[in-house]
Amino acid sequence: MKKTAPICIVIAALLLMLTVVSAGCVQDQAQQPAVGTQIKDGIDFSKLTVDLKTDIIKEGVTYNVGDTMEVRLQSYPYLGFEWTIKKCEDGISVVEGIASPVDVYDQSKGMLQSFTITALAEGDHGFAFELTPMSQEAKVLAAQNPAISSYQYADTIHVVKSDEPNLTPRGMFSTTSPSGELPRAGNAVEITVNGNPSSGYQWIAQNTDGLVISDPVYTPYKADEKLGIGGTYSWKITAAAPGTYKFTALNLRDGDNTPASRIIVDVIFT
Repeated sequence: MKKTAPICIVIAALLLMLTVVSAGCVQDQAQQPAVGTQIKDGIDFSKLTVDLKTDIIKEGVTYNVGDTMEVRLQSYPYLGFEWTIKKCEDGISVVEGIASPVDVYDQSKGMLQSFTITALAEGDHGFAFELTPMSQEAKVLAAQNPAISSYQYADTIHVVKSDEPNLTPRGMFSTTSPSGELPRAGNAVEITVNGNPSSGYQWIAQNTDGLVISDPVYTPYKADEKLGIGGTYSWKITAAAPGTYKFTALNLRDGDNTPASRIIVDVIFT
């Protein structure tokens, strides 16, 4: 009899479908970051077990011709599932790199597949990756559990042509699951995105029914550096009941209604 446990392991790697939408220009306007406590609604987030971490790093919201973005997605190829390129619009190129283990000492935590997206021409260009069953056993599991193959990561980058030096990468998205399991209700998912409050923009999480979201913690890249270098905003989120929830955060400036960028992360708690 075949074991069904690998199904949960496979799904654990692909809990997040994140789309980053970028628009607008960042103005030079000094503003202090919103640094909050990790205790909210009676929950001490510092005491919660973190089942899943995802990091979104974007140096600005606009890409220059020649810039790259790196996407690293957790997968379990030894179970027969890998990420493949679903969409690559004209104006960009997508190249798969070398996969690396999440934990060299624990194969059950899977691999991080790496893809490099290069901006070739001006405009808005989209790309997407999807989880694909590669082996016959994986195809059977996918047929029995269609939701497995519905996981994908999609993004759109706005590209301009300028004299600004190229950054490689200018943006990066990476997801790992420390426990190797689905996030459990009552535990936490940690989401981190980079930002620069000295530009006048701050990341602000939006309220979502069923989710409890910690206040953001802002950490400068280097504490001994001067203000203005930027840093990271980090939230921990949890849910009392199992289900699928949508975490949304906007990069906004006071008085603006249109965000400079936005992250939308779908998270499943069991």
